[in-house]
Amino acid sequence: MLVPAVHTETVFPPQPAVLACPLRTVRLRTALLIGSVAMVVAAGWYGQPDLLLQADPQLALMLRGMALIKATMVLVALALLAWRFMHPIGRLQAAVYIGGAWLAAGGCMLIWQLTHIPAAAVAFHVGEFAFLLMAWRDWQDAPQRVK
Repeated sequence: MLVPAVHTETVFPPQPAVLACPLRTVRLRTALLIGSVAMVVAAGWYGQPDLLLQADPQLALMLRGMALIKATMVLVALALLAWRFMHPIGRLQAAVYIGGAWLAAGGCMLIWQLTHIPAAAVAFHVGEFAFLLMAWRDWQDAPQRVK
């Protein structure tokens, strides 16, 4: 019984601009971590929580509780991205993932610092939206990568 030859190009089509090198995955994960930490440190340095803490302690407590919930979401997103960057990923997807994580981390820390809360909320939600959009795109593209 003869089995027809299978060409690898038809089974696994080449994907342009895909990062698969282990050094690049280390760079992506390092950029994700260093950038997120830098955003948190910068937002922590910038904030002045004393005024709102003295003016309305209950509002400050509620906002800090929200910031803790958002920080948990950011930590989960960072863990998922660290895992995702161990697999081949497009340059645009990696850039949007990293930028979204940085925005979410910085926005979360600004909320914790009780500084520029509307702008911080916008930054956090834009970052989370970017993360969810890219995750959705990954999910949509997954069957094409498996074929």
